[in-house]
Amino acid sequence: MPLDDIQRRICEIVATVQKEIPGGYLAGGGTLQEVLNGDRFSTDIDRFHESELEIKSAFKRDNAALESSGLHVQIIEEYSSFIRANVSDDSGGITVVDWAMDSAFRFFPLEDSVHLGRILSPFDLATNKTLAMVGRLKIADWLDMMLCHDRLQPLGLLAFAACGKDPGFSPSLIVELGARCTRYAAEELAMIRFRSKPPSLAALHRKWHRMIDEARAFLEILPPSEAGQGVMMNDAPFLGSIDECRAALDDGKIVFRPGRLESVIGIPKPALVYPGPPEFSPSFEEENSEAEVLRRLRLIS
Repeated sequence: MPLDDIQRRICEIVATVQKEIPGGYLAGGGTLQEVLNGDRFSTDIDRFHESELEIKSAFKRDNAALESSGLHVQIIEEYSSFIRANVSDDSGGITVVDWAMDSAFRFFPLEDSVHLGRILSPFDLATNKTLAMVGRLKIADWLDMMLCHDRLQPLGLLAFAACGKDPGFSPSLIVELGARCTRYAAEELAMIRFRSKPPSLAALHRKWHRMIDEARAFLEILPPSEAGQGVMMNDAPFLGSIDECRAALDDGKIVFRPGRLESVIGIPKPALVYPGPPEFSPSFEEENSEAEVLRRLRLIS
């Protein structure tokens, strides 16, 4: 979860095509929510490639496979480096699929998902989302960042790594821009589909403010000379508290992983599974209530 039925069907068809002719991979919010077992349904599927020629040839192959499987493909936009289409079935299911270009600079190689085929690694999905904070985050991106923070790595550490993909932004600038661009209305949240009970906007805002405060604290203890690299421990993204990170740094257990240019061609490693309870469980509102925020503030002061 949480790809819907038609999105999952499309991904499985395209994954079959990829086995015959390798090239391209899935990325974007839908893939991120799927691999991290999130609650938000995406409105589209993102297929990425490394050249304009690959986009055109991949669309031709994917289009033929989708239509031969009984789906209907209608192009909405078409440019040399971008194709967008509506894909629908006879039961009324419909979603948007984008074929686009992406940078080959990555922290980890591509992964091979049983149901999705080749996908961008979760860490690269997360750092790409983090870079979206340099502009005004869409509410869907905002929700995705909370999922990454909880299940993959704290926001501050993702910002620390993300600037490696765009050296024009420091980790602190990414976090501060993220702190300023998250004023959403209830109407925007109401447009998002969730697989469980939707969270309240107030609880989401309180959670985000706490994430920003923690991110600032993480950046205070990380060595600036290592900015732009992934913060790892035991060959995986570090997922722990500020105190645990400080102790791991002191003990020399933290390793900084640089990004590099990675070719799509090659054998991707099997995708990891991130099991977990529903993202917005009944305890979410209590954990992010006003009373809980005030309790934490009293403990700090």
